[in-house]
Amino acid sequence: MVNDQRVQVTQQAAECAIDLSSHSTSMSPTGGTGSVDVRASSPLCTWTASSNVDWIAITAGASGKGSAPVAFNVAASAGLPRTGTIKIAGQSFTVDQSEGCSYAIAPGTFAAGSAGGSTSVTVTAGPGCPWTAASNASWLSVNTPSGSGNGLVGLTVAPTTGAARSGTATIAGQTFTVTQSPGCAFDVAPLAHTVEASGGTRSVNVSTADGCAWTAASQASWITITSGSSGSGRGAVTFTAAATGSVSRSGTLIVAGQTVTVTQSEGCSFSVAPQSVSVPSAGGNASVNVTSGAGCA
Repeated sequence: MVNDQRVQVTQQAAECAIDLSSHSTSMSPTGGTGSVDVRASSPLCTWTASSNVDWIAITAGASGKGSAPVAFNVAASAGLPRTGTIKIAGQSFTVDQSEGCSYAIAPGTFAAGSAGGSTSVTVTAGPGCPWTAASNASWLSVNTPSGSGNGLVGLTVAPTTGAARSGTATIAGQTFTVTQSPGCAFDVAPLAHTVEASGGTRSVNVSTADGCAWTAASQASWITITSGSSGSGRGAVTFTAAATGSVSRSGTLIVAGQTVTVTQSEGCSFSVAPQSVSVPSAGGNASVNVTSGAGCA
């Protein structure tokens, strides 16, 4: 009041000062909820909050007055690390989420024949998630060494002439197992033997790759395997043929799946009794007994 006159004094409002209790947070790949406090200099200060990414949702405090919390929810991630921002009263609140990449492959095994072959493995991963594929066996080739996200890995199995084998490939951190049936080839020599009537011992040689297993068995009672009834890789089978006093004969052995023929020469021997007979002048009948092996003519 000046000389009874009213003088109006107007004062502008103080500028609102708004601060955040923190400016960043870190979240795990599983996501979850979080909050940040808004600190205002006056209960009359108004503000808004909004997310700049679709995987962060404001659940409370999208707009407010004075000091109040802003609550938000972070979605789970199955991909690479990511960063999003919430704008609150013109200030940035940063949300960092760690990598959530997970990987799966299908199938997990493959059985190949001795001729080899090819197959493919499906990789399931989050978008942008990187992965590699590598073989742990020289005979197993990986045709797709790397990729990201969902993908397909081709593999090739080389043919084999050896024993059964197993190998693995590591695909997107997972183990892929390959088994291959044996491709063993056997060379058996000689495939025919001749044995004298008095019997004797002979040998059969087996040639094959290391690790290739084989067996030998006689198919005749008079042929006996004395060594090498089973083996692996290179080896030999020794057998004995019994003496014979009869006609020539033939028998077989099965060695590494192949037939070995043994032929024994005739061992017939003959005796007659009596070796002389006396016959009266009037003549008559007499007998002579012949003794020999069965079938000897």
